Amino acid sequence: MPDSSSISIGDYGRGLYLKRYTQTRTNANSIDGFRFKVEAYGGNNIPNKIFRYAKEDLNAREATYRLAFDGVCSPSDIEEYPEDEPNPEGFPQFCRLDYVDLVFRSQSVAEDAWQILVEEVTNLVSTLNIMDVMEPSDNLKIGDPPPADSSSSIG
Repeated sequence: MPDSSSISIGDYGRGLYLKRYTQTRTNANSIDGFRFKVEAYGGNNIPNKIFRYAKEDLNAREATYRLAFDGVCSPSDIEEYPEDEPNPEGFPQFCRLDYVDLVFRSQSVAEDAWQILVEEVTNLVSTLNIMDVMEPSDNLKIGDPPPADSSSSIG
């Protein structure tokens, strides 16, 4: 279980912590649900708010809604979706939070979800690290520019 271990995904200085809180009382065959909460914190070169939430209207007349967990963000989600509250002008209406609080029908389903969550966060960090490594792939001349400086690069 990845609860207290670290997962190595490269030496790029990017990472964060996931702290999982679980309910303290369980009783096999007599409890109809199992809950856990995960908090992302201590992000280094990655925001803590990596959990994507969708706005779900509860009462359109009163303009009430709730935020429903939708998954771990992709790199594009981190760029596009605001933290804390969805952009009222945006569509789809998503935002990012630094925690997720989930309820499952059983402890075994919750454990499976925890493993998937850890895998998805690991994939996010790995993808961001991969996106940091760039090399020239095209060099096109358009129009009549002055002679190119071959040492030109993007930071």
